[in-house]
Amino acid sequence: MKAAERVDPSHQQSPRQRSTRDPHGVFRRHRILTPLIKREDGAYVVILAEDVERLATDPRTRQLETELLQSRGVSEGALFDFYKNSMLFSNGPDHRRRRAPLSRVFASRLIAELRPRIRTIAEKLIDSVYAQGEMNFLDQFAAPFPARIISEFSASLTRMFPVSRVGSISSPAH
Repeated sequence: MKAAERVDPSHQQSPRQRSTRDPHGVFRRHRILTPLIKREDGAYVVILAEDVERLATDPRTRQLETELLQSRGVSEGALFDFYKNSMLFSNGPDHRRRRAPLSRVFASRLIAELRPRIRTIAEKLIDSVYAQGEMNFLDQFAAPFPARIISEFSASLTRMFPVSRVGSISSPAH
């Protein structure tokens, strides 16, 4: 991380209220100074895309699994179980095992099923502001679009993969 050598990230703390109200503004202001923002809880947020990509593929990094929750005193309950059994927060063999059923169909069947719905979601977001003649792309498209796509993705997965218990996904029916 080239900028990390120039700026001490401990001086880049950002109050949670400010980052919640305008996260893009916070990132924009800090991006020119440092690749990291230290949150009030001590966690770091990587804000440069090239650094996120490099960290995501670096074998020395890993997902936190349940460690962040446990450090905050959460050791049981629905949220804890979600993190514990999630593909997104797992590492190594657990991640590969949880990802395997999704990998087989994600690229073809699921995307083919979602393509018309993705287009409709994009069109609705644009249509909702078209009469105004302009759009705040980050707030009115880029922020809600991924959440809506993930929601559709989740609904499609539920139809394709019956969930028999937490952490266990059955193979798709053919």
